[in-house]
Amino acid sequence: MYLLARQETINIVSIKCYTRMLLFSEHLAKESKQITT
Repeated sequence: MYLLARQETINIVSIKCYTRMLLFSEHLAKESKQITT
């Protein structure tokens, strides 16, 4: 039970990190477009 809960916590953390990275890369893409234009 403890291991399962720990695995879920790891999944939640990795999902949060993944979405943050996606948002950050989108932000960088917008920034670079503004620079090039």
